[in-house]
Amino acid sequence: MSPRRNICCILTVAVYLASILASPNCKNCLFGKCDEDGKCTDGCEPGYADIYCQHPCQETCSNGRCFVDNHTGKTMCTEGCVDGFCYPACRIPCPEGCLRCKRMVCENCTLCEGHLYGTSCQHSCVDKCNGYACGIQGNCSQDKCMDGRYGKLCSKSCKPRYESCHQESGQCIKCRKGLFGDDCQHHCSHECLSREEDEMFRCSSGCTLCELPSHTDSKKDPACTDNGMEARINSTLGLCSAVLLIAVTSLCLNIIALRRSASQDDYRLARAEFRRS
Repeated sequence: MSPRRNICCILTVAVYLASILASPNCKNCLFGKCDEDGKCTDGCEPGYADIYCQHPCQETCSNGRCFVDNHTGKTMCTEGCVDGFCYPACRIPCPEGCLRCKRMVCENCTLCEGHLYGTSCQHSCVDKCNGYACGIQGNCSQDKCMDGRYGKLCSKSCKPRYESCHQESGQCIKCRKGLFGDDCQHHCSHECLSREEDEMFRCSSGCTLCELPSHTDSKKDPACTDNGMEARINSTLGLCSAVLLIAVTSLCLNIIALRRSASQDDYRLARAEFRRS
């Protein structure tokens, strides 16, 4: 093969690899569909917004649905907030003791903790209901104990490390914040908790740990964040592409060398035959 063909082979491989690396990234696009510019054609997977679906929604958006406000550039929740948060961006928590509030009027609660009542869950019914839970209007349920109480007349107290327990047996239903385990016997690490633990701290869940310093003491390790992980993936892809390019180039050169060797052998055999004749 001529040097020109050798160069052509190498350039062809390089162009092919470059086309793969330059292909649009349809990550987070619904059904993985996007156009040649990388714009998602069918919308985003839950949890992402904007035309490229690269803008994450906050976890307080109901069903992970949000959109990017064209004026502020901030995400706004499309289908409302999860329980405990309010306002369009769902970043403001409901008042203390209020489990659910109106989206645009945070002070108006629609669901309180079992022992509270009132428009802002500002009143307690502990003495009034003698251990029974009460509704938001202050009416005692008479069939459901308040969190932390159990027994036929709600006269018994759950273990101190339980936030709530089974109304009849007293077995744990939900641990107090920072504890986990069937009997709430373990302490969660404050370094890295799953979303479920952070919001619920249920007895059945354990603490999901990662190699991170404390949130309050120092910044997160970039390798544990979404941007850091994406950078590591891109770096790995680039390295793999470079190795692949080197391997293909080496293969081309070996093929060229073998063909040259074969051509020289054929030439020697032909000369030998010519001399004998």
